[in-house]
Amino acid sequence: MPTTVSPLHKVDESIIEMYNTVSSLYLWYSAVLCDVGYRGHLCVLQEKCKQCRRFTPVKEGERHHLCRRCNTERRHPPSNEDSYSTSAGRAPLQPICDPSNTPHPHLTQEQRWTIVVLWKEGLPPSIIAKQIPCDLRTVQYWIRHYNESGSVEDNPRSGRKRKLNENAYDKIVDLAIETKFTTPKDIKKELQLPVSSRTVRRRLNEVGLFGGIARKEYPYTEAQLQKRLAFANKYKHWTVAQWDLVLFSDEAHIELGPHGQVWVQRPYGASFEPEYMSTKRPHPERVSMWACFSGKGLGEMEIFTDILESTLLKHILQKCLLPSARRLFPPGPWYFVQDNDPKHTSRKIKTHLHNKGVTCLELPPYSPDLNPIENLWKDLKRRIEKRNARDVEELKQIVSEEWLATNPTLLVNLAHSMPDRLTAVIANGGHKTVY
Repeated sequence: MPTTVSPLHKVDESIIEMYNTVSSLYLWYSAVLCDVGYRGHLCVLQEKCKQCRRFTPVKEGERHHLCRRCNTERRHPPSNEDSYSTSAGRAPLQPICDPSNTPHPHLTQEQRWTIVVLWKEGLPPSIIAKQIPCDLRTVQYWIRHYNESGSVEDNPRSGRKRKLNENAYDKIVDLAIETKFTTPKDIKKELQLPVSSRTVRRRLNEVGLFGGIARKEYPYTEAQLQKRLAFANKYKHWTVAQWDLVLFSDEAHIELGPHGQVWVQRPYGASFEPEYMSTKRPHPERVSMWACFSGKGLGEMEIFTDILESTLLKHILQKCLLPSARRLFPPGPWYFVQDNDPKHTSRKIKTHLHNKGVTCLELPPYSPDLNPIENLWKDLKRRIEKRNARDVEELKQIVSEEWLATNPTLLVNLAHSMPDRLTAVIANGGHKTVY
């Protein structure tokens, strides 16, 4: 039979060679596109590195045999690090700083000084760059910067030219010191300055005059200030053990419902719609309480709803004062503190305390910062408000529960704060303190 010849055998060998060439070019072009797409560039000239065999983009007219990474390794071979570690008998160096914790690409002051210290210790810049870690050129820059200036601070920048001269800035500071109760807006208006209020604010911040809400203080007379100083000087040498034998007392009023700001979730522009506004009663329901405490623990507590006058106060003292003292204090002297409310200083109450043998520490007038039970009221009211009582009876129950749940550590800290309170009064010339 005649042999059948396939059409493929009739193709000239030159055509087969051309086909193979086109196929190899297609594979090369596909590799280039994959490498370009990986780097985020399209339609740019690529060149293959002679060392790592990877394609890297190059500018037109430029030809490089090595990529940037291989070129850096050639100029600063890793053998320097190996020889430094092995010759000195050291273990391989590890990075000092974690680059993931750096919020911006700029080096911190500590990192810059680390570069200088390591360079002075004889480490080559390539090793320092791996220890920071940062770029090699960054290390070289800060070494050069240190050699020229002797520091690692940034060079001063000119910035925008200031609109005010030093004389105007001095007037801003002088006016703020003279008036005190003013704002940057008022200073700008008073001096007719061609700058914004924020510029005035920045200038005041530069000299240490920061804005804030003024604290309120009772307008003490000179005699009242002297009484506060006399009390502080009299008891400033008492130890915390002596203050643990003091029973601090006072009254407080707990209102039903939320106090202060009330948060609401509402649409934009609906702030004055009735369903999104909270109501405030002119005379909210409330309960009153008398209580006492010491550094040894909680004393007795009495809840009442009537108006507190000397007769009711005497009844409360008979019921709560001496039982608290017998339970908290060992046999021996102890002391009682209450403020200068008229019912506390009435003849009936003074006679009752004298007949019972109670030794009182007479607080100066208008001195809530010298009675730590005021701080206890703040903590107690905060805890009671979180319970959201719905009626007076529930409120009474919550008051009793939260009073018994008071942290004993808080009581100790409040009683032991008396020496610091007296020191603060003396240092402030008798005026109100931070307490």
